[in-house]
Amino acid sequence: MGILNKCTLIIVSAGLMLSSCITNTKSIKRNIDDNLVISNINGLAKRILKTKADNFVFELIKEKTPEDVFELSARNGKILIKGNNGVSMASGLNWYLKKYCNAQFTIIDEQLSLPDKLPLPKTAEQIKTEYKFRYFFNVCTFSYTMAWWNWDQWERQIDWMAMNGINLPLAITGQEAVWYEVYKELGLTDKQIDKFLVGPAYLPWSWMGNIDSLGGPLPKSWIQSHKLLQQRILERERAFGMTPVLQGFSGHVPESISKIYPKETIIIRPIALMKLIPTQMIRFSLPIWAKQYTIQLLRQTHRLYG
Repeated sequence: MGILNKCTLIIVSAGLMLSSCITNTKSIKRNIDDNLVISNINGLAKRILKTKADNFVFELIKEKTPEDVFELSARNGKILIKGNNGVSMASGLNWYLKKYCNAQFTIIDEQLSLPDKLPLPKTAEQIKTEYKFRYFFNVCTFSYTMAWWNWDQWERQIDWMAMNGINLPLAITGQEAVWYEVYKELGLTDKQIDKFLVGPAYLPWSWMGNIDSLGGPLPKSWIQSHKLLQQRILERERAFGMTPVLQGFSGHVPESISKIYPKETIIIRPIALMKLIPTQMIRFSLPIWAKQYTIQLLRQTHRLYG
């Protein structure tokens, strides 16, 4: 799969990859312990199949493969599922449930009425994908659908993602914790940061540079709880072998930043979302300021989320 299944991408909220994070591929390669991978996929099977999970054995394919791959076969009366990573093995389990049991685990529901004795594959079967990267989520989904999700909902969602081959999920839960730390380090007060951060239902529009303060101030308890939630999300996604896509710097800054740095460093966007108060963007024609913001963002992102 190359470097991208072992690192965390940073993107700006407009959707452009921040290429500086992948210039040294050796330094960002993320090694995942094989035992953790197997423990993780066994956990998925138990959550979904309960006691039926004992009918499955999962093994990692150690040989390097150009494509993601899973294999189904039988061994000692059990279903053996091999894969080159956690996502591949989860996809193999999903394939077995659909093809051999007419069962289904969907994004919102499930039909898992399995026979008492699970059918064994009569011949070995190997499935490969030609698609190296399988991306998932729209930025706005994190407010339309997932603003109030807890870990139980996220855990099921990540299970579904793994079973459907997702290996490049957008992961911007808890981004407000990063920006809080960035702006504290840059010298803003809590009151100034509160005026910038929006309420939970509007966060993606803030990350896209469209609004400030709407629905805020954001409680510190929210920032803390969603930082912890994001850390849990990332730990699970990475254990499956996914590459979470984190946010980068779009240029959107608080109005109060002009009280600390020269006013010529920012420009005011004359048209804001829903004709609200115009937002401020840093002048990328002054690269020293844009670079400083980017460095601060990367430092705090790495500190909080790896």
